[in-house]
Amino acid sequence: MKKKRNNLTLLFVVLAVAGPMAIMMLAYEITKNPALRPLARTENDVAIHNGAIIANKVIANIRWTTKRQKNFSQQDLEHIIRRAFKARGVRVFISFDEVNSNDNVTITYQVGVNKIGPTRIANAADSIREVITVYRMYQLAKPNN
Repeated sequence: MKKKRNNLTLLFVVLAVAGPMAIMMLAYEITKNPALRPLARTENDVAIHNGAIIANKVIANIRWTTKRQKNFSQQDLEHIIRRAFKARGVRVFISFDEVNSNDNVTITYQVGVNKIGPTRIANAADSIREVITVYRMYQLAKPNN
């Protein structure tokens, strides 16, 4: 009798722990709604499912050369880039990689899986237009179901 009771207790504990996850997994498999997928949430999964945002940020990686004379600082460049993207309603994250070189300062942008660049600072305005275009294309894209 005691063994049967222990088995029932164990079965109850397993069902209490795994039951909700199994129900959510079944609901996900039926609807394919990522909000119902247990323990696997990502930053944009619900927005992607709804066909909204796919790439919600632009990353600007600036290769900052240390041996070349420049008439602008990192802060100046960062401020100009942020202002250019803000004017178009796009968030940009900026990182600097300092390189011991006398090459030109270059920027490589990343939007989703796309990389644009490296681009010299002299051509920054043109590359920003390209990046905004790619970003807008991501906004219009619908996920494949």
